[in-house]
Amino acid sequence: MNQIDAITLAMSAAAAAQCRPNSFAQTRPDVKTYAALKHFLAEKYPGIANDILDVGPASLERQTVLKTQLQQAGVEKDTALLRQAKQLLAYLLQHDSKSATAVFLTAADLQNAVKILTNQLGGI
Repeated sequence: MNQIDAITLAMSAAAAAQCRPNSFAQTRPDVKTYAALKHFLAEKYPGIANDILDVGPASLERQTVLKTQLQQAGVEKDTALLRQAKQLLAYLLQHDSKSATAVFLTAADLQNAVKILTNQLGGI
């Protein structure tokens, strides 16, 4: 797993978590953090389809498109984006680790993604 994979995991797991029915969904920190990450992408990287995982977050095809766009934009060097993705992953790991299973991954994958982003950010 690399930074692009970690960002994609954060976005797909958060999109899956967002899909669950919940009358308080808009006040949940994962939804707010995911929305902030999508907004950041829209502002700084308008060529990235930041909402591609809002429908079918487990779709490997959609995840591949997102990964390709993230790679082409060079986001793996953007520390602000990496911090936001790490924050989202950490929240999901602590409060909603089952969101990873909705995209055919595990809580261990969430942990690994947090570790990768932490290492990239120099332990920040």
